[in-house]
Amino acid sequence: MAKEKPEGQTAEATEPQKKKFPVKTAIVIGAVGLVEAVIIVVVFLLASGPDPVTAAGTEPLADAAIEQNKTVEILVANEKFPNAKGGRVCLYDTEIYIQTTKKHQQQIETQVKDKTAQITSRIRTIIGRADPAQLLSPDLTTLSRQIKAMLDEKLGVDEGGKSLINEVLVRKCTQYRL
Repeated sequence: MAKEKPEGQTAEATEPQKKKFPVKTAIVIGAVGLVEAVIIVVVFLLASGPDPVTAAGTEPLADAAIEQNKTVEILVANEKFPNAKGGRVCLYDTEIYIQTTKKHQQQIETQVKDKTAQITSRIRTIIGRADPAQLLSPDLTTLSRQIKAMLDEKLGVDEGGKSLINEVLVRKCTQYRL
């Protein structure tokens, strides 16, 4: 038997309704996407690009400041100092330099020249009191540290309270037994 249709209904009404493609919604979504794309393009075109690049040349003042901070070496002592701590008298042929910046060079050279006797006398005392093992160590750190402390005391400090001396270099400390 064939299916009977309820009265008043047609064949189309009994079939499930097919959903239609939402054309209006698609048009609205497309329009919003198009407006967003146009806005992004306009913003990127109107926005300024990166700042123009210009070559920065070195300024004469910067070069002068760099030149003033260069390291220079100044001879402080080049003499033979005695030490009798080990039971024998030995002479230590020494050559001592200090490292400083070029801006302090004139001031330090003047003070070293004016206080040569005081400085060499204090270095002689430091070497005379030193243990022979300290004077024969490869790096001479104890001797360098003691001489730096003495020179900081004699030569003073700069306006900021920092030492004028960067480092003490004991170039030569050769032992000669007598």
